[in-house]
Amino acid sequence: MMTKIAFLFFSIALVKSCNSDPKDTKDLFNNINWNVVQIGSISSFEKTPTFKIEIEQKKIEGHAGCNSFFGTIDIDGYNVKVQSLGATKMWCENMKEERAFLDALNKTHRFEIKKEQLFLLSDTNQVLMTLIKATD
Repeated sequence: MMTKIAFLFFSIALVKSCNSDPKDTKDLFNNINWNVVQIGSISSFEKTPTFKIEIEQKKIEGHAGCNSFFGTIDIDGYNVKVQSLGATKMWCENMKEERAFLDALNKTHRFEIKKEQLFLLSDTNQVLMTLIKATD
């Protein structure tokens, strides 16, 4: 009898974890600083782009490599829409990385989180950017 009860609890827990609500995934990256690992084919940065999302305020902000940036973000399940991006206007030697970062954010439609990595995806599910949690 005890074995049947244990099996039942295990089965319920397994089904619950497989059918988790995508809205719960917001908590996995809310108010966490993320460091970019890769943007398209770029995987080495002069200064690593970073960002933090504040779900309640629908806010995204961070450092694009040269300039600070800010914008709004809407998240619905695994769907993401970044809007109204703005940035400071400093000029740096290598603006290519910053442009790639901001372009990838603008093109982001979905996200996935796998093995402590955040993947930002295009409307065709192409990986635009890969990020890891900052350790600072």
